[in-house]
Amino acid sequence: MNNASDYSSDLPMPLTASSRHHLPALYTSFVGRVRELREIKDLLSTTRLLTLTGIGGIGKTRCALQVAHELVHEDRELFPDCSWFVSLSHLRLSSQIVPAIAWALGRRGEVTRARIDDFLRPKKALLLLDGCEHLIEDCARLPGLVIPQLATGLGIFYLRQQFNNFPRELLDAGVIDGAGTLRMLWSIILPNMRSVLTALAIILFIQTWNEYFWPLLVSGDLHNTTIQVGLQVFLQEDSNAWGALMAAAMLSLLPVLVLYVLAQRQIIAAFVRSGIQ
Repeated sequence: MNNASDYSSDLPMPLTASSRHHLPALYTSFVGRVRELREIKDLLSTTRLLTLTGIGGIGKTRCALQVAHELVHEDRELFPDCSWFVSLSHLRLSSQIVPAIAWALGRRGEVTRARIDDFLRPKKALLLLDGCEHLIEDCARLPGLVIPQLATGLGIFYLRQQFNNFPRELLDAGVIDGAGTLRMLWSIILPNMRSVLTALAIILFIQTWNEYFWPLLVSGDLHNTTIQVGLQVFLQEDSNAWGALMAAAMLSLLPVLVLYVLAQRQIIAAFVRSGIQ
């Protein structure tokens, strides 16, 4: 595993940790392309992944940085947490992508893709990956594994059913007390939906943990994939290591079993609440 600090000499120094936005300074004015800038901003408000394509030298990087700076100073609600710029043009190996991103994010030491996911998941932030034409397939694997798991049909359908069955009397009581929509969400709905949300989180964790086909299609690197795909290394054409495979499979069950034992009360309560026996 590569260390993120090994790339400090090749990457531009980010801003200090006290700054919310880590973007290169713009030393020249930006002229024209008003329509393109507006279109990029509109797309960023509706999508999680946006790619600027075109031949070299037409100003894709400059245009992306201009949009990022304008969002920082004019529309702070879109990406309130932070913004990062990661230059990948100097990289030559796919194994260098994760350490380079980790260094730009301020993560030091031995950093894995899972730790980057955990760091970015709760944030509403903007991450600019620049100069990745020669590593396009490897760069696509990182968001390809993370983004599809952020919103699932099961989660949408499950929460919709729970919200439709929420007691109307509690909402009417909140309206009588003068509570607004956000206050009713935080003070009435979410506290009563705690068991439901916990059960959904566990179900989605188990589903993601056992994912096989999608990571197999998206990721070609055994170091950045799910454990179910990694188990196939024990199956070879000439011989199969059944003992090691069974041991690894048993170990892969431990996180799921521990999580279920700790939260089985919330899971049962959520199923009873929804009428599923």
